[in-house]
Amino acid sequence: MIPCYSFWVNKSALQVGLPLPTFTWKDSLCRGLKEGFPAITIIVGCQLYIQREIEKRLPINRKVSPFLFTGASSFLTGVVTSPILAYYNLLTMKKPSDTFSQIAKLALKRLSWAQVGALAARETTCLYSMRILGPLESLFGDSLTVKCSSAFISGCVGSLSGHPLDTAFTLWQKQFSITSLTNVNKNDTALQKATKYSRVLMRGGYQRALGMGISVCIYDLANWALGVKPESGSFN
Repeated sequence: MIPCYSFWVNKSALQVGLPLPTFTWKDSLCRGLKEGFPAITIIVGCQLYIQREIEKRLPINRKVSPFLFTGASSFLTGVVTSPILAYYNLLTMKKPSDTFSQIAKLALKRLSWAQVGALAARETTCLYSMRILGPLESLFGDSLTVKCSSAFISGCVGSLSGHPLDTAFTLWQKQFSITSLTNVNKNDTALQKATKYSRVLMRGGYQRALGMGISVCIYDLANWALGVKPESGSFN
């Protein structure tokens, strides 16, 4: 995710109606190392550990109800790690004058149960959507090309499926109303209103999808090179 940090910064800017920031690859890498790396390391480590511990204690038989088991463990992991995820999201909208401690305090102060629910639902939706990776490899083989392609596609699909929830969370976090970013008027039909709202909720979707796809691809490639079987986690 570090080389792709600019994608997350761009998606957050688009979600709140700001123009795209200008980045060079050097700037993106430097910001990723300085701002993103510590947060990403904590997020991934915590999610892998917490999800593993939750799965040990879930009163659900994994073999009998794998769909329910995966959903429950992912949702609960999203709830428990929501403060860290909230911090990371606000970090992508960092101003030069903001300190990391200020961002952390503001993220915790503004964190509501609605935001926790949106984050947990986003994590669950993303994980379910990313399950297409296995079937793709089963259909086309497990060559390096197929692994990279399936990882990229699953990352993009997983990201897009949960993006409306991510946008809702970002707007709540910045204390914005979705209606303030649309030009909905009282004469619009229900379909016109739904179209305008959906456009707002999908703002930054392609930026986040590209970042997610590349990140999952790099993650799977690293695990393949090291001979490690990837564990379920989140890179949102």
